[in-house]
Amino acid sequence: MNLRTRNAIRNSLAVVMLAGVATASHEGFQWPPEEQQWAPGVTSQFPPGIQAQRDAITGPAEVYMFSGFLAHGPAPDWGTPEELAANIEAVRAALAEDCIRTENGFLTGTSGDGIANGFANPVFKVISGIEDLRWTVDLKKNQAFARFSLFTNRSPHPTLIGERFKVIDGKVKEIEAFFSIPAGSLPLCEALPDDFGPCP
Repeated sequence: MNLRTRNAIRNSLAVVMLAGVATASHEGFQWPPEEQQWAPGVTSQFPPGIQAQRDAITGPAEVYMFSGFLAHGPAPDWGTPEELAANIEAVRAALAEDCIRTENGFLTGTSGDGIANGFANPVFKVISGIEDLRWTVDLKKNQAFARFSLFTNRSPHPTLIGERFKVIDGKVKEIEAFFSIPAGSLPLCEALPDDFGPCP
């Protein structure tokens, strides 16, 4: 069989395979499945046992993210002091006592209490929401990597964040974050609420 014939057969097979994927049905197999439910933040479906293992890792991390970054409530409709205190306690409960956090290579937290208490800083009032959350989970190493967009009142464009979480015995042990603040963002002092006090 010469090279031209082999290439023709290979190309024909490729067309057949692609057509099968697009039209989707062969001996009971269908793609995409009719029952597949797509939702924001969901890219795959997992068996219940695997999903439970993933949730055990991503759950504490999501408490840190949503109760922490949005501890004051999304800007500009901030919550009450009682809601802030409840969010701080939720973060504290999700973190190990010796949790360590780095951000863009800098050490920014050396204890669960210190990290949780840090979210009480009014500077977090600039945050208006978290969107486009995607998880990559390594069950063997008890860690997960989150990618998401953090919106603030400093810019119409989100801050893109990648964050690794190590979870041991249901508590976040390590946090490693990388982020890039969008160009053209307002200086922090111009975005802070009136009751922030002296600008750092």
